[in-house]
Amino acid sequence: MKLSKEEVEKICEEYSLGNLKNFKILKGGLDNFNYDIQTSKGKFILRILREDKDKRQEFSLLAELNKGFTYSIPKPLETKKGVKKSHIKGKSFWVYKKLKGKAIQKRPNLKQMKELAKALAIYHKTVQGFGKGKCKLLKYYKGIEKEFNKLNQVKVKTREDEFAIESKYLFESIVKKFSKEDYSKNLLLNHSDFDTSNVLFEKEIITGIIDFDYVEIGPRIRDVAISIKDSCAPKGKLNVEWLNLFLEEYERVILLDKEEKKKILDFILLENASFFIWAYGQMKKNKNKRLKYMKEVVKLTKSLGGMK
Repeated sequence: MKLSKEEVEKICEEYSLGNLKNFKILKGGLDNFNYDIQTSKGKFILRILREDKDKRQEFSLLAELNKGFTYSIPKPLETKKGVKKSHIKGKSFWVYKKLKGKAIQKRPNLKQMKELAKALAIYHKTVQGFGKGKCKLLKYYKGIEKEFNKLNQVKVKTREDEFAIESKYLFESIVKKFSKEDYSKNLLLNHSDFDTSNVLFEKEIITGIIDFDYVEIGPRIRDVAISIKDSCAPKGKLNVEWLNLFLEEYERVILLDKEEKKKILDFILLENASFFIWAYGQMKKNKNKRLKYMKEVVKLTKSLGGMK
């Protein structure tokens, strides 16, 4: 979503950010659009959301974390009217002061991976007791199963259509099996996308955590599995040695039980299925990369044996 200079100036006025000096759209990210804004009062991030989601739980979590969390996290700014979220061109957005550090849009090295594991454990330890509500994962996975069922009616027009139908049964079987499991143990507010693109590094040390868009109540092992999937699977194959090092680092802060650890591969497979159907049917940004992402997640799934 492109914004004009006049539109960004209007946002600066709305949030009392000072006089606009320059702005640019940030690279990276698969879902939302982010702008880097520099004004007479400093540097800010403008976050435009793909969907007009209820941000109350996210903003409430950020407010709690801003009271003394180990890492820097975004602090939503308020408009002159005292609200955090506003709208432009039919899209909702919010603004926060830019944090120090830089996200990495690639697989981490060994030290960065260990830092990621430690930061995730510290986050989990901090948010225990935060948030209310029930775990909605079973409903979520049932929804994914329905999306795969819709492929039965797809008429092949593109290579993406063809590949989605070819891969349908691989992912359908995964969702059907694992969506019936009990995932009610050790629930907390999952970050849901804890990878190197959503943490900020200074050299190889994590200084900040961003992108809490998809925080939701869920088993902590799902968060662990998502992070392992994104940090320990270079070239589409899970590195078991790195997985064990990730868990070792995580457990320096929080211990996991045997049953949780057994579910790691389950959740990786489930998240692969979720990502595949999202890339095929819901990905709006970087559409030219849809097939690439679909092929990568199929490769990882097959390397894990499809079903474990």
